[in-house]
Amino acid sequence: MRLLQSLCFSALCFGLFAQSPSADYSGIKSSGPIPEDLLRSYDEKYRELINKHGNDPDESDLINEDYWITQNHEIEALLHSGKFSFGDISTEYINAVADKVLSNRPELRGKLRFYLYRSPEANAFCVSDGIIGVSSGLLANLNSEAELAFVLAHEASHMALNHSFDSYLDQLERKQLDDNLSSDEIAEYYIERSQKQELESDSLAWIILKESPYMLEGAPNALKVLFESYHPFGRAKLEGNPFVIKTNYALPADKTRSFENEISNNFNYLDEGHSHPNIDLRLTKLASFLSDDSELKLGKAFLLGEEKFKEVKAINQVETVYLEMMSANYAYALYNAYCLEKKYPNNEFLQRIKVRALYALALAKARQQMYRCSPSPGDVVGPAQDLFYILRHSNREELFTYALRAVEDLLEQKPQDEQLLAYQKNIWRLFSAFSEKDPEVAFSAKMPYTNQVFAAYSGLSNYKAFVQKDVRYRDSIRNYMPEFLDERYLSSGEYYGYKLNFDRKVSMKNLIILNPSVIVAGQNIDTYDRLNSLDCEKMLFEDLNQILQKSYVKGQSLIFDDLNSEDIETYNLITELKMLEREARFFWNIDFSSAHPGIHQSLNLKSPYLLNIRGTIRHSSSDYFYFGITDLRTGQIIYQVVEDEGKTLTPREFKTAVKFEIENL
Repeated sequence: MRLLQSLCFSALCFGLFAQSPSADYSGIKSSGPIPEDLLRSYDEKYRELINKHGNDPDESDLINEDYWITQNHEIEALLHSGKFSFGDISTEYINAVADKVLSNRPELRGKLRFYLYRSPEANAFCVSDGIIGVSSGLLANLNSEAELAFVLAHEASHMALNHSFDSYLDQLERKQLDDNLSSDEIAEYYIERSQKQELESDSLAWIILKESPYMLEGAPNALKVLFESYHPFGRAKLEGNPFVIKTNYALPADKTRSFENEISNNFNYLDEGHSHPNIDLRLTKLASFLSDDSELKLGKAFLLGEEKFKEVKAINQVETVYLEMMSANYAYALYNAYCLEKKYPNNEFLQRIKVRALYALALAKARQQMYRCSPSPGDVVGPAQDLFYILRHSNREELFTYALRAVEDLLEQKPQDEQLLAYQKNIWRLFSAFSEKDPEVAFSAKMPYTNQVFAAYSGLSNYKAFVQKDVRYRDSIRNYMPEFLDERYLSSGEYYGYKLNFDRKVSMKNLIILNPSVIVAGQNIDTYDRLNSLDCEKMLFEDLNQILQKSYVKGQSLIFDDLNSEDIETYNLITELKMLEREARFFWNIDFSSAHPGIHQSLNLKSPYLLNIRGTIRHSSSDYFYFGITDLRTGQIIYQVVEDEGKTLTPREFKTAVKFEIENL
């Protein structure tokens, strides 16, 4: 069953960005009362459904009930992602455009709720209960209000055409006809149906756009923007060195290349396996509407004002760079920050984005895991290709130097900045652990292959005294033993510029418990599996405080189901922690510190230790239980338990497993 009906292939005040983003920008924040969509629990929706149908439901009631059990389960998981924003200027703008484009369809408008969806990917989607999400990445790419109007009309059309429920009925019917279809046959059928629904939504969206005051050119232009969104929203050609913060230097000549490639306009690509038909087919369909239409109108590109659109776009371009960084898309974040520097020169926020991106890319290069955070140059045709080529073809010492030069340039402005000092110390460690040569030798003018980066190394702080003290750490890193970072090497107590008293028996008494959840996954999932996951969560939530009290753990529980409409600060805190959790996975995978010293103090948390409790119910195989503690300062998992062999999750089993692990701390 397809939950998301999506248009894509698969948001602070205006005045702030009229000048430049602030140095401490940390993403768009929601404001005002929390909407009902985010407060009503899956349990409430389920009980409401049962009461509606009474004790003697007929067959259509049972089908409807099963459909909504499935939909509400998936919708809750989406709403609990921490990516939805409300009360911010972008969400308000999206709703204002929706009011305009749907002004002649008040009944349909009344069924829909629009939100900013904080994702760097250019995307919009509609779920079955009328929630429509529009991503920051999409707003960062669009060029007019009319284009946004078409996107909203397209998503509203999925709702008007009842595509989600039709897909569900279609799936039931097909399963009854033949329960022995191969997975390939099932996938092919779903893709064919999905492409058909996309074309239907384009057709109705065209009619809706025609009814509105917006110009019809917004439709094909929006589709072209979506196609081009494989490329970062920045379009600037590289001029000189994109890594410069203050000290200018030339990059090695053999590491740079000017591709001179424009963004692809091959709309007629192969769409087999895509949920959406190719753009050429969709544009052809729209062109046929134009040729058949005898009453063409002259619409407007902007109804709310071009300046307001530009402000919202600027906000979301900055937001997209921030989200790319927090999603470990560091090469994209670096390129887009470089492009935005032309609009906001010498902006500290963008400089910090570049420094963090270079730090992470240097770590990935050391671990030979660039694929995690930088695309292959051949995968992205367009201006960004030049930068991706430099990143992929620079050797370790060169990339370490780019990063260290940027860090030390920013340290001149902020000499006591704990995070910058952490970057500096860890890049020194990279040199001592992975470079076969002393940097003073490797980057001297005597080495022909690194001539051009001598200026980058020249004048950097001498790190020899540090390296002599760091021998044990160097050896541990070469042997992939990151625990030296957290405990053994640091027995002296100095860690990233502050004192670390790592006593697990004491430290584990304070935990941040972030929304424990049980999901369902795999094939042949049924209603029982979904209700079982609901009951697992419900039983744990009812007893969690008691479990913490009995085990003497002073946990700070942050749970979506505990929120009320006034808990806006808690909601924003949960969303920020969700983002930090996702970023931490990257640094855990490459076995190196995320370098967030003091992050818990800045968020007013009692502890830096984030407890994740997850369960997965898998119908056709063993269930999965995860209990892990992440240090937000380093991104490292310092304690974890994974059980999946012969595991069966029931509400009592899930609660017992959590209780045992908390007491075991």
